[in-house]
Amino acid sequence: MPRVVAAARAGAALVVGAFVLRLVAPLAQRLDRFGFHDWDSHGVYRWAAVTSLRYGEFPWWNPWQCGGFPAWGFAEGATNVVSPYLPFYLALPLQIAERVEIAGSALAVACGVYLLASRFTDSRALRALAVFVGALNGRWSLQAAVGHSWHLHYAWMPFALWALDVAIEERRPSRAILAGAALAASIYTGAVYPTPHAALALTLYALALAALRRSTYPIGQLAIAAASAFGLSAPKLFAIADTMSRVPRPMNSQESVGPAEMFRMLASRDQWFYTRPFDLGGIPWHEYGAYVGVIGVAVALGGAVLAHRTHREIALAATGVALLALGFGAFHPLAPWSLLHHVPPFSSQHVPTRFVYPALMVLSVAFAAAAGRWLRPRIARAPMLDVALLVPVAILAFDLTSIGADLFAHTFRLTMPPLPEHAEFRQSQHGTMQYVEADAVPHATLPTTMSNQGYVECYGIHPSKMENGVLVPIHASGAIGADAPGYRGEAYVAEGAGRARVVAWSPSHAEIEIADAPAGSIVAYNATFDPSWRVDGVPAFEWHGVPAARVREGQTRMEFRYRPRTLGAGLAVFAICASAIAAYAIKRRREEKAKS
Repeated sequence: MPRVVAAARAGAALVVGAFVLRLVAPLAQRLDRFGFHDWDSHGVYRWAAVTSLRYGEFPWWNPWQCGGFPAWGFAEGATNVVSPYLPFYLALPLQIAERVEIAGSALAVACGVYLLASRFTDSRALRALAVFVGALNGRWSLQAAVGHSWHLHYAWMPFALWALDVAIEERRPSRAILAGAALAASIYTGAVYPTPHAALALTLYALALAALRRSTYPIGQLAIAAASAFGLSAPKLFAIADTMSRVPRPMNSQESVGPAEMFRMLASRDQWFYTRPFDLGGIPWHEYGAYVGVIGVAVALGGAVLAHRTHREIALAATGVALLALGFGAFHPLAPWSLLHHVPPFSSQHVPTRFVYPALMVLSVAFAAAAGRWLRPRIARAPMLDVALLVPVAILAFDLTSIGADLFAHTFRLTMPPLPEHAEFRQSQHGTMQYVEADAVPHATLPTTMSNQGYVECYGIHPSKMENGVLVPIHASGAIGADAPGYRGEAYVAEGAGRARVVAWSPSHAEIEIADAPAGSIVAYNATFDPSWRVDGVPAFEWHGVPAARVREGQTRMEFRYRPRTLGAGLAVFAICASAIAAYAIKRRREEKAKS
């Protein structure tokens, strides 16, 4: 029997590993090429962070997009800094590091779902089935291929669910802390949709268990996870909250699909980027496609219907069904999504079909739990059955990864033009450079950015702000490109006599030399204003959308520097949380020593 278990374990590892490799293998082709679609703008976020680090400063500010915008305070900004992939971004060319992040995330989400399924079934074949239906399905491949890099970090969700389940079932609060740490990692890595979705899944699961067992213990463990996530992510979370309080991102989201459309999303093998099997309302297919095949659909339905024996199964199935219901969108004013969309942070989201991916993840594990109960006595009588079941799992995996591999073969196909060396930074109103394949990305940002040019009317950050009660784009005022009327330089005397010029520059700071400017003159820096800008240690003020300061008597230099004003509070909360976790760990260790 131990040999059979070892064979099943090895077989499952072989199947999962082999098909993860098959899925991402096309990424190893044409390593000099860059990604298309949103890999252009998401590449900028990563390039900007690494470039800031090479200037010897933390990536607080991104001067290259939209006239300048917070890097650390943007949910998708600087996501490769507090990340397991930072060493690769520091050591490798950008386009290769992005491939490593894709491949690493594929392996991570596969391991996470396998680990989560192990909490509910002994069957290695069923765990592997959950990996392919719930993790490495067509939805994952479509989103990763088009450059929605935030989708890669659904990889943290199964680890968070696993840790919370262990915390509740084994009464180990330390695992609830791990669940919170997984959510915090999700925030740091820019998982703008996966983080709220994972938090919602944890909440639904804990509340369902609390209701079924008539116990508050699951809610207590959920609270520990939430507090840990809040405290450990505070340095970035506070900066994001500050940015969004000034630059809101309200989203109208009336999208919906019916049962027939949902079945087509899940079962049709026609999953190319430009597929349009029904009216998509102007939204591209990668926001709908989630291929799992007819077998995968049956697995998801089985998870919803058959997982009813234990409280944990019921809670898991209920969580998956609730997420899937949200995926149908705003089909009625009282539909789940219509109601949830009024609640932050979901009010800043759209395209509710994005809930389909976490729903498939949870429902596939619920199916593994239900099917595992049925299989357990049969495997006990015929131990090799679990090994044999890996064959149909491998056939399904071959089908799913075939579609994903075809998509990845198309992803990195753009050629970067020759870039100027040691170019002096300046703002441009419009992009100054394009990929060699000029029609591939209509609003290409990365070539201009990598030539060290800011890009005021850019793609990739679409912030807005309130002016007289009206939302207007952030670039409606602020920095002015050198190719636009009214440009006066990267630094200038905005009011009064004299001259100003930048003599030292890095992404988050500029030293400005002033000549012949009398006291009281206003010197401005050509970057979008943010309250965190400081000049010689004093808060800057806004001058027509850019940071500015008044000249003091005899002053010949000014230093403009950006650092999030929430940083001190965020670090303090982080330190308190980390200290509390350390104190708890020390206390637990002493208790265990005393028992032994």
